[in-house]
Amino acid sequence: MRNLLTNAMKHGGDRVHVELGERNHVVFAAVVDDGQGVPDGLVSAIFGRDVSEDGTTPSLGIGLPIARELARHMGGDLTHARTDNATRFELTLPVHHE
Repeated sequence: MRNLLTNAMKHGGDRVHVELGERNHVVFAAVVDDGQGVPDGLVSAIFGRDVSEDGTTPSLGIGLPIARELARHMGGDLTHARTDNATRFELTLPVHHE
């Protein structure tokens, strides 16, 4: 969550808000901002850690790839969507009942 909030404050618009909830046995935390969003040419790369074969192309950072990897290891996910002039990063994790 800290990574998502930091990214939104640094790269997002003037309005940033957090949504929390539960649906279909999954809890979610979404960070939504009204910024311009991820450029179209970079959307497919935001969760990747790859560099070019020659090593000259820098990655976009490892925060989002690591956050997604951790979420998936816990049975959840981290997703990105751009709708209605808002960028939404949503972390989901399964609900565990004891």
